[in-house]
Amino acid sequence: MKLLFEHVQIAPDRSWRGLHRQLPAIPFEWHYHPEYELTLTINSAGRRYVGDHIGDYRHEDLVLLGPNLPHTWHSANADAPVQMAVFPNGSHPASGVEVAPPAFDSDNESNNDNKAIGKVPHQAFVFWFSSDWIDTICATMPELAPWCRFCISRGAGLYLIAKQHVRSPP
Repeated sequence: MKLLFEHVQIAPDRSWRGLHRQLPAIPFEWHYHPEYELTLTINSAGRRYVGDHIGDYRHEDLVLLGPNLPHTWHSANADAPVQMAVFPNGSHPASGVEVAPPAFDSDNESNNDNKAIGKVPHQAFVFWFSSDWIDTICATMPELAPWCRFCISRGAGLYLIAKQHVRSPP
């Protein structure tokens, strides 16, 4: 697969940029960018590719990625990867043109089959932020020192696991 550069444009008056994707499947889009990325994936399961690590992901997958770390998610119901990742409207992030991903249209007739069998769209909440922003946070909040050591490594990814709280019966 060809690795593509993704141009993430954070407005000069902002600290971060966010995107909410709703798709019938998450395609294989192998890419990297100089920003940190925090991604929460909901209603989806498949394979997560981060650097040289390949692992499974499922509902409520939360991952923090360092800058310039190649990555992608690929849902189990998506088409097999092709030689080059396909991006919406035929463009790709290397073009520098940001293209909004196709929305999951619940009124679209082609999606009615999914609604009928109880399927909901795959969702990804993606947040990008700059190294400068992380450096500022680390310099001003010593309580985050352990997390800042991770950030300084700058080529790492971190899979975050939510603890399940189970109540004991009375």
